[in-house]
Parts: sequence; structure tokens; C-alpha cells
Amino acid sequence: MCGAADSGCSIRYCRSRSSRGARAFGATRKRPRRSCTPADSPTCSAPAVRLADAEGRVFTDTAPYMVVDPPAPEPAADDGKSRLRVPNIYEVYFADWLRHEFTDASVGRAYESADDYSIAVNMDNRHVRRLLTTIDYQAAGIARVRSSYLVQTAFYLFLQHEGGRHDPAIDDVALEAYQQRELDRVAQTIITSIAAVERIDSAALLEIDA
Repeated sequence: MCGAADSGCSIRYCRSRSSRGARAFGATRKRPRRSCTPADSPTCSAPAVRLADAEGRVFTDTAPYMVVDPPAPEPAADDGKSRLRVPNIYEVYFADWLRHEFTDASVGRAYESADDYSIAVNMDNRHVRRLLTTIDYQAAGIARVRSSYLVQTAFYLFLQHEGGRHDPAIDDVALEAYQQRELDRVAQTIITSIAAVERIDSAALLEIDA
């Protein structure tokens, strides 16, 4: 059983553990600030335990403790390895094609300099437009499709750009042509995946309405 707190701001409890009358007492009291070390510690206490056995012997002990702020984390060691830069993601529409040298076949491009790392995604790519014009989407559906396309395409452009740092020396023209063909296949794959999910969701909604 448990007892109430006393005037010393302690919480006291007792519990019988033996049919012969052995009992255990426990209490914790908040000590005055002057007894704390260091002096500016916000909290300190000293839980005490008193055990009396059936033969009348008494055993006591205390365990002072303090609550202090954790130490500040040590800065990570500089091992000389390059830090991963996180790019800014931008949506590009028809009106800005000229500035980015995009066409309806362009998927996107990564730009990196000492001061900036950005990925521009062509949101008016022909595959996106085909999906949005062949299905009668409401405003919420258009926003959902574009958001999904933006995230997946930007992620692939990021992987392609980061992977290019380790590519062997390849003719720039040939590499650009290959990357554009690869990006076109990626855009088709993403759009096909989104369209399939949209069809499944639409079918489920029709079943619910029925």
C-alpha cells in the first residue's frame, strides 16, 4: 500500500513482502538548492530506501541525483568527403520554355553552380498534356496528377545528375542525346503509372457510388 506525501515534499510508500512482517519503505525529498552540485543545477533529489526485516533489523540507503541539461553535441568530423547538396525544384510551363530551351519533348534539366543547385521540370511535357487532355479531370485531379509527376520526375533528374558525376568521359553531344531519350522513357513510365492509379481509383469510386 502507499502513503501520502508529507510536509517534506516527499512521496512515501510501503509494501509488505513477507508474511512474517518484513516491510520496505521508500521516500524521495527535494533537497535545498545549497546542497546541489553544481550550484546552478535546476533539480536535485535523494531517494531513500528503508528496509525492516522480521527480526527488527533496519537497512537504509540513499542515492542522490541531479537533473542537468545534456551536453551539446559535438560537431561532425570533417572527413574530407563531399556533402550532398539538396536542389531546389521548379515547375516550368509553356510560357518559360524559351528561357530553359525546352520543347514539348523536354522533360527537365538540372542546373548546378557554386551558388545554386536547381532542377527544372517541364510540366507541359507532351506526355503530361496527353494525359490531362484525354481524361476529363477536375481541378483537384489535375493538381494531384501534376504533383505526382513533379515529385517522381524531379527525383529521377536528381539521380541522373548525381550519377553523372561518376560517368566516364563521354562525348557531350552523344551524352545529351542519350539522356534526353532516357528522360522521355522515364516521363512515359511515370505518366503510365499515374494513369493506371487514376483508373483504379476512379473504378473504386464508381463501385462505391453504385
